[in-house]
Amino acid sequence: MGRRKRRRSLDRRPFEPKRRRVRSPFDFRGYAQYVSEETQNGSDDEIGPVNSMDISGEPEGEEKLPVELENVEKMLDVPTLEEPDIKHIVCMLTTALGSDPNSICSLLKDKDFFRRHDVLSLLTEKLTSECCDSEEWLENIVKLVLLITKQKDIKTKYTKTILGLLSQIKCISDDTMVKDQIREVINTLNVREKLEKLKEDGDTPLILSKEIKDELQKLVNWPILPSAQMIRQNESLPILPRDLKLPYKSPAHYLIDQFSLFLEDFIGPLRRGIRNYMEYVNSKEKQGRFKDDNVRVYKRIRLLDNKCVPGAGVGLEVQFDKEMYKKIRWESCNFLQYGNVVCLTYDDCSHLVYALIANRDLKQLTEGRVLLKILNEDAIDDLRNVQECRLVMIESKSFYMVYDHTLKSLKTLASAMLEKNENIPFAKYLVYLKQDVLEPLYTRKKNFDVRLADFGCLLQNGEQISKTMYKKVPILNVDKWPTAEVLGFNKDQYEALKKCLTKRIGILQGPPGTGKTWMGLRIMEFLLCNKRKFEKSDSRPILLLSHTNHALDQFFEKLLNSENLRFLFIRKERPFVRVGGRCVNERVQKFMLKEHRKQERYWSKNRRHVQNSTKCVKYIDTFLSYLQKSIVSTKCLETENIISPQHVWSLERNFRFHEKSVPCKEAIIIAWLRIPDAAMYSRFHVSNAQSETGTEIDDLFLQENQKRILGDDDDDFEKEILHAIRPSFVFADEHLIPNNVKTNGIIFYTDTFYKIFRNVCIYQDFWNQVPYEQRRKMLSYVQQNLRHQDTMPIHNVNRIRNVWRLSLSERWKLYRFWIHGLTIKFQNQRANLISHFSRKSQDDHQERFRRDLSILTSCQMIGMTTTGAASNMELLREIRPRIVVVEEAAQVHEQHILGCLTKDLQHLILIGDHQQLRPTMNNYDLRCQYKTDVSLMERLVMNGFPFQCLTEQHRMRPEISCMLTPTIYPSLQDHSTVLEYQNVKGMKHNIFFFDHQNPESQSNYSTSYTNDFEVEMIANLYKYLILQGYSNSDITILSAYNDQVRKIRTRVSEISQQLVLGRKITDQRVHITAVDNFQGEENKIILLSLVRSNEDCKLGHLGDPQRICVSLSRAKEGFYAFGNFQMLYKRSNDLWMKIISKATEKDVLGKSLSLVCNNHPQKITSISSPDDFENVKDGGCDEPCATLLQCGHVCERKCHADDSIHDLPCQKACLRKWCDHGHLCQRKCFKECGPCMEKVKKKYSTCEHEVRVPCSEDLSDHPCPAKCTRQRDCGHPCTLRCSQICNQHPCQDLVQVTHPACGHESLIKCSAKESFLCQKECRETLPCDHLCKGTCHSCSNGRLHIPCKQVCSRDLICGHNCNTGHLCSSMCPPCYKKCERLCKHREGCPRLCGKICEPCMEPCNWNCDRKCKNSFICSKQCFEDCERPPCNNRCKRTLKDCNFRHRCAGVCGEICPSFCKRCNKDQLQKMFPEAKRNDETLFIELVDCGHIFELETMDKHMQSEYTDEPNNDRQVVLKMCPKCFTPIKRSNRYRNVNKQIFRDIEEVKREIEEEKANLFYNSFWINQSIQERKRLIPSHLRKCIEKRMPQNCENIFVRKLLRYLILKIRPRVKELKRAHRELLPEMKGTYLSMVKWIGKHTDIVFTDHELKQFANEVERYLLYLDLVIMKCELEKNNDMTNITESDKELLEFHITRLRCPARSTFEPEDVIKATAAFDELRRKEPTSCSWISDDKRRISLKNVACTKQGQWYKCTNGHFYSIGFFVDTGDESQQCPECRSSIKNSNRSSDDEDNDGEEDCEPRSFHPSTPPQDKGNVS
Repeated sequence: MGRRKRRRSLDRRPFEPKRRRVRSPFDFRGYAQYVSEETQNGSDDEIGPVNSMDISGEPEGEEKLPVELENVEKMLDVPTLEEPDIKHIVCMLTTALGSDPNSICSLLKDKDFFRRHDVLSLLTEKLTSECCDSEEWLENIVKLVLLITKQKDIKTKYTKTILGLLSQIKCISDDTMVKDQIREVINTLNVREKLEKLKEDGDTPLILSKEIKDELQKLVNWPILPSAQMIRQNESLPILPRDLKLPYKSPAHYLIDQFSLFLEDFIGPLRRGIRNYMEYVNSKEKQGRFKDDNVRVYKRIRLLDNKCVPGAGVGLEVQFDKEMYKKIRWESCNFLQYGNVVCLTYDDCSHLVYALIANRDLKQLTEGRVLLKILNEDAIDDLRNVQECRLVMIESKSFYMVYDHTLKSLKTLASAMLEKNENIPFAKYLVYLKQDVLEPLYTRKKNFDVRLADFGCLLQNGEQISKTMYKKVPILNVDKWPTAEVLGFNKDQYEALKKCLTKRIGILQGPPGTGKTWMGLRIMEFLLCNKRKFEKSDSRPILLLSHTNHALDQFFEKLLNSENLRFLFIRKERPFVRVGGRCVNERVQKFMLKEHRKQERYWSKNRRHVQNSTKCVKYIDTFLSYLQKSIVSTKCLETENIISPQHVWSLERNFRFHEKSVPCKEAIIIAWLRIPDAAMYSRFHVSNAQSETGTEIDDLFLQENQKRILGDDDDDFEKEILHAIRPSFVFADEHLIPNNVKTNGIIFYTDTFYKIFRNVCIYQDFWNQVPYEQRRKMLSYVQQNLRHQDTMPIHNVNRIRNVWRLSLSERWKLYRFWIHGLTIKFQNQRANLISHFSRKSQDDHQERFRRDLSILTSCQMIGMTTTGAASNMELLREIRPRIVVVEEAAQVHEQHILGCLTKDLQHLILIGDHQQLRPTMNNYDLRCQYKTDVSLMERLVMNGFPFQCLTEQHRMRPEISCMLTPTIYPSLQDHSTVLEYQNVKGMKHNIFFFDHQNPESQSNYSTSYTNDFEVEMIANLYKYLILQGYSNSDITILSAYNDQVRKIRTRVSEISQQLVLGRKITDQRVHITAVDNFQGEENKIILLSLVRSNEDCKLGHLGDPQRICVSLSRAKEGFYAFGNFQMLYKRSNDLWMKIISKATEKDVLGKSLSLVCNNHPQKITSISSPDDFENVKDGGCDEPCATLLQCGHVCERKCHADDSIHDLPCQKACLRKWCDHGHLCQRKCFKECGPCMEKVKKKYSTCEHEVRVPCSEDLSDHPCPAKCTRQRDCGHPCTLRCSQICNQHPCQDLVQVTHPACGHESLIKCSAKESFLCQKECRETLPCDHLCKGTCHSCSNGRLHIPCKQVCSRDLICGHNCNTGHLCSSMCPPCYKKCERLCKHREGCPRLCGKICEPCMEPCNWNCDRKCKNSFICSKQCFEDCERPPCNNRCKRTLKDCNFRHRCAGVCGEICPSFCKRCNKDQLQKMFPEAKRNDETLFIELVDCGHIFELETMDKHMQSEYTDEPNNDRQVVLKMCPKCFTPIKRSNRYRNVNKQIFRDIEEVKREIEEEKANLFYNSFWINQSIQERKRLIPSHLRKCIEKRMPQNCENIFVRKLLRYLILKIRPRVKELKRAHRELLPEMKGTYLSMVKWIGKHTDIVFTDHELKQFANEVERYLLYLDLVIMKCELEKNNDMTNITESDKELLEFHITRLRCPARSTFEPEDVIKATAAFDELRRKEPTSCSWISDDKRRISLKNVACTKQGQWYKCTNGHFYSIGFFVDTGDESQQCPECRSSIKNSNRSSDDEDNDGEEDCEPRSFHPSTPPQDKGNVS
């Protein structure tokens, strides 16, 4: 049946892809609650069940022997047994044989029954006995022996001797079966014995003396990281003298020696660095910053908080001072490397806390943050209380992870040696240096036969049939191996293959270019191809170790290219595993361990818990961060059970009263805290950088915490957290606020604010509408209140019923109480989550360990670096690899290899070259003294251990290789392929040593060296070689020092950008690196910089033979070295002397480099300095090229070797004739010829001007550029161009013009002389004593000054000077200086001066002297008024400074004056010349300044205004010394006076704060009233108001004042437009100047003086308009007979007087007189100006808020009020605003005379308790 045809669907709808499933949001709080409950339940079950160990005292699971075997065990404990006892034991064991054979075998083995001398003696007697009777006990003992021989874990030595005796005893029955069994067992034991010997390999049982055991135990217990006491006392493990050419005494000595040396190599520099820092801290003379070669110091450490780090556990985030390391390139340096160790400490390093770098995030490092894994958690708590300026972090420059795991592995070997008596693997060779190396154990079968191997994978030159011939070859029978020719090996390679495959330890030395890596690949191919044959049952992977990641990746890639290993990939598996993270090879990356994990797709429940815990911790961190700077909703407080139901009900009950301002119940807390109006107050409050206690406010933790929370995660997770947090906050931080709306200036709240806020759920819309500046200040106000630490006590909270009755400060205390409770709850949840994360992380780590173990055990080969092997030592111990291959073994520490060796190791192959680079050591002194840089391979070779060295090199041309032979490699030979290399292009020599004497240099901050001469020589030689046709990949530049590498890289990069080539160089950069990083690499041409050149002949790295070998052996075709070879020769270094002698002999050493031109071979250029390369700057010689190009031009370059330059665009001029006039083309040759651009003269037909223009241009398209010679209408010459119309542009000439209004002369442009604004500087003195910065126009000729722009310097009420830096026109903030209020109990108030002082609660204790008769005593507290009067008795004390010991002339209770009344009469007369004194006159000395006054005079001065005139208002000011004006604060006699003054000052502070708060609290109510009455204003007038409003202005007082002005002026403007339009321009200028003046107060508050000035100006202006309009009407209407000429003259007089009067000539009487004249004229002619209403011209300032900047007074009724500088009403006294009491005008300045005399002009303020009632129309 055929397939049914699919019916075509008629649905034409477009295809819609499957919708992605939306993941449900994560429940952060639910998971946190789940963890808290789990933790609580887990803590209850912490005790758990009691194990058997607690009951019986014996280990659980230990089986007890049967009773009969216990008796046998007791009998065997007897030293010598009799024959009946032996027979009885054998009988009992045989009887129990059927029930428990394992116990019997264990008992026989433990007691060594068959090798007891008494048992062997008895059997020997039976052997010599003539009796042939069979005995039952002998048959039983045969059964026991046969039983125990079947146990594979029991060695043959326990039974072989007794079996030999039993086979010869005649009395045993002639049962052939028994005899055959005995013989068969003996044969089996012989095979087993051979295998056991092969496995033991001659290792003798360990015999550890007590001293050795103590040393091993000390090694196990020794801490890797030293304590402070160990560093201070220089404690370390003892290091015994070491002889590398002698074997060790025992494996224990070997292990102790390796551990001690490796530990000291790491700890020595760290201990030295910390000790140097200790000495630096304790030294008194610190010169500069601390510098050390062993450690790095990070200062100002701040401990932030614990953080979940997946994969690393719980980490502590710390902040360090990034300024010290701001120039560090974190992406390329090894500072704070992941896994390295740091030490947290302070002061003299008496307390050390070690930690590991848990995460190295580049973004965090640039911000100065890093995550640490604390190693000793218990000690970190002591550092949290240390100030950040004392905390430091010391980082070791040695990489800790390399040492830590290896040292722990060596400790594990020591523990196994102590507890299990286990020996070190291959101890026979590594410890005792035995040279009889046996074959690997896996090469033998169980019957000791040799295993067969397949050599087909190694065949290179054989035929196809040869592969079948060598399929099964005995691995140990080398005679049957394929020959070297068949394998494609030379003799040395063939011998190396034999030693590596047939010996347990195979050592292969490969000099440079001999192919040791190639041999390693062949060996690895053989092992992988035969792995299944060698390991049929128990397969384990081969371990490949390499020193570097690069070498490891290269080895992997070559294995992947092998055709012989294709069979491993048939099943689409990945048989190789690359362990480690720094793999850049894309092919090898597929085989990394993390890729294997991805293939498994394993779902881990623990991993999910780790991720969820991390999410929740970040959620809580974010929530707590916003909690400290945002307002939380009442719903959140209620949900978390933080707020009581009574308080919730109380808050929401008043919602209906705040429905207009707060539309939602969740946001009622905003209105309760009065955030909108209080935040608006903060706009005028100049924030200072100090808190109440005078200390700096620290926001760094909050800022850094915020960066830490959401700065290093993906956007989706950040949005998820913010989405979960958003509903909990009604007023949040800017991370929940978009920044798309920003405005400059201050914006006041309008109805838009409250309309948007009605929908609380849509916070985004709200923040989009509120201007950025305003919300920033609101948030700043909230954060300032949340920084305070004081909260409401719990007993007070419980007593509150109505939260709305609390004051604002009490409300904030209650809110902080709620926040504190919420914070504690979330912190507890966070602690539970951290603990949960830690547990699950450990479980996940163990789970991942098992998964990794499963992956690694199932593969064929594991590759890792030695560092990776040290980090994964636990995995290697579980994997137990049998075969270990070490690449670059000569560069690997012996301790690394020792740590990787397990007890199951059977084969170790070391491949390397010990004559090249050695292992890198950190402790230079230790290396020199103990030769710790000798690798295991080198130590074995130097002790005669069998190894094979390859002798045929395939890399270097003979001229280069001859420098190594016989100097370094005596038997090194050249392969035929190296003879076919071409000579280096452009060079006379293929190898050259350039000798120079230019000195080296060294940076102050580095231990490395540079040589600028060599930098220039190598860079220019690189350029020359590139010009010869070489690419960047053909050249490598090496140097012995890293700083030189960086300099060469910079210079080569500069030269590369200047190269001009016709061909394209390879995209990759030229390889520039240090010599140490290039071992195992090669390239065509090597340029070497030796750097060192000094008079002291110091070689440094150059004296190392291994580095010399590497440096000379990297080049294939060309090698060029630059250095001071004379210095090297003088140093008497044997190796350098031989190399230099050979180079001199071959004439390849000199002071000049010879370059040969490829085009002119006879031309040789000598180069002796970088400047000489200018002769060959094009790569050839100094001959011209003269090659004819395709365009016809001749190449003008010098001779160059690269002809591709000719393909570049020709840069010569074209010079072809391109126009009718015969002009030549001026463009470049490679460009197309365009229009002729030759400049020629052409004449305009209209003006006949001549100009020079391009030949191709037409004059009709270009206006004449010549200067105009015509004259303007104004008479000035025209300065425009000829083509322009003269009168079309204004005249710019300056003329002197007198302003018609003010009469000032100004130099202005001619075109503006008819209408200009007078810009003469005002320069009048303002009420604040500053000079006005305005102009005549902006200040209305001095009548209405602009706000002062100077910095405020007023004296505050406290006596301090206001120097906060704010403008004089704005309100002064509270004084931020330290409060100076003193008493004898404390030196000063701890708060700031602008805050209310804390009362001193100590007892006053102001008592009279003991000898005084009055004996006045004060029992009050210090802050209360003293209840005792001042004592007027004379002081009874005698003067100490008086020689005659005269009596003090002071008063009781005060300090004695510093002069004697009788001895210093002349001095007294000078001090008080006018005073009448007698012997009873007393004096008082002021403590504050030391001046002396008569007591009666000082009493009158202090009591004035307090006692003498009780009916007058008095000024609130500190009493001061009449001479020096120092405030009097500390005299006991005037305590009550000072206390009263300080109380008054504090009341003034409260008044100032309340005035500022009320000023903006009422703005909301006023604004609401205005908005509700907007409909009463005509639409056309409302548009006019909005048109004149400053842009983006929301200042309701500015809007109100402008509205009042428009309402007053508009009728007069209408009349002018109707009948007198010609007067509008003049009127408009004055009007706009007033509008601009109002607009200048958008960001500041009006002062009372400014408002009165404005009212006067408006009144003058309106009156002037009325007079002008009246004049115009009188002139037009001649029928007004009642108006005489004198009336008209009087009218003209007042118009002139009021037009633009100066403030100095204008008097308020002028307005009064003009008003009277106007009224008189209207009375005479009622029809004149009939449209003018009877309303007052003086503008109403009702409901316009203002501030008063002046002195403060206290009226007789206790009210406090301020008097401005110029607010005088003209009366002799000023009334108190509340009770209308008056003060005398004598207390005020005589210059304060500026009053309008009308009550309606006074600015009004409102009480915050009730909103203002605005009755009637707005107008």
